[in-house]
Amino acid sequence: MKALKSILSVIIGIIIIIGALTQSFDNEPYQQSNVHYEIAEIVRVKDGDTLLCKFLETGENDTVRLIGINTPESVHEDEEKNTIYGDMASEYTKAMLPKGTIVYLVSDVEDVDQYDRKLRYVYLDKSLETMVNAILLKEGYCTTMRIEPNVAFADEFYQFMEEAKEQERGLWQYEEFRSLQYK
Repeated sequence: MKALKSILSVIIGIIIIIGALTQSFDNEPYQQSNVHYEIAEIVRVKDGDTLLCKFLETGENDTVRLIGINTPESVHEDEEKNTIYGDMASEYTKAMLPKGTIVYLVSDVEDVDQYDRKLRYVYLDKSLETMVNAILLKEGYCTTMRIEPNVAFADEFYQFMEEAKEQERGLWQYEEFRSLQYK
């Protein structure tokens, strides 16, 4: 099983690199000028939608929850809630954000959630053109999660999810995953 996870990680990493080089995303909604961002370094990916980041301005580590998306569980303390789809989403995020990756974090209305995690849109570039939250949706490794008042991209996110679902990308190719989303 460990060898399979290693092979899966390498394959996902290659797919992400090829995708980043060959696929052009419509980034118009994400190109933001005069937006304040924080610069952080990835310490580790906790699961598909939660990161541990070192904030470069303060030098402190803090947990970051990606706004507007939800991946299946992979590290929940109630192990019955963890799924193979959570493992796959987590591996995809880990391949995209290896330890040491510099990211640019933008908040929405609320700074933290009820678990004291920083709520952020996570970008791979200083120009704020390549958003991790959007990539995970477009590639089919998560669903949308709309929680007011942090909804700056909620409509676009829903559209990205629907397109991934329609084209059976990522986790949407699995009937079991699709059926779990409607329970």
